[in-house]
Amino acid sequence: MRGDTYTSLFDENVRIGPTDNPGLALPKPPRQYGSSSPEPSSGNRRYGQPGQRLTSCIDATTTAVPDSDSWNPGAVLSSGNTNLILATSAAGVSTCLLHAGHAEFQPYLTMQAYTQVPLTLPMPKVDGRTVIGGLLPPDVRRMTLTFADKTTVTPDTDENTFAAFLPPGADPTPASITCELVGNSEQILYSGPLT
Repeated sequence: MRGDTYTSLFDENVRIGPTDNPGLALPKPPRQYGSSSPEPSSGNRRYGQPGQRLTSCIDATTTAVPDSDSWNPGAVLSSGNTNLILATSAAGVSTCLLHAGHAEFQPYLTMQAYTQVPLTLPMPKVDGRTVIGGLLPPDVRRMTLTFADKTTVTPDTDENTFAAFLPPGADPTPASITCELVGNSEQILYSGPLT
């Protein structure tokens, strides 16, 4: 017989699983906005014109695109032979700008993949035109932007992203622009300023 002794540091049993008194109070995990993984999930851009545009844009870049297979196409704007494609993944949102066969991919404008209100992100200009775009909450069917002069614009929306050209002379400050988000059942999801 050995002379080793063991002293428990707990006064009660610790149980794992749903009980009324698990014996140990654990903090709730923080809200997850994105994820990072050594093996990001594959994007699904094999079908449709937006997917082909994003693939062409990524293929035309001269610098490495992070997690290049994980991106899906979001909102798209076109002017002449220039395409701006918002790209989404489980880890965040980015843009790919393709002009005359040359492309620029901006890695991770945000590491956020979810928002409760419309969130504007920095957008490149397209053929000298100012773009407003960003991230939308889930289940938005339609978005309308209203500017200070009461001009309205309906942005392209896809994969929880939006993008639109600003009307000439419009104030690009998000707080000066109001928006309305309409859901799949034609219900108003949000009505207020952009953030």
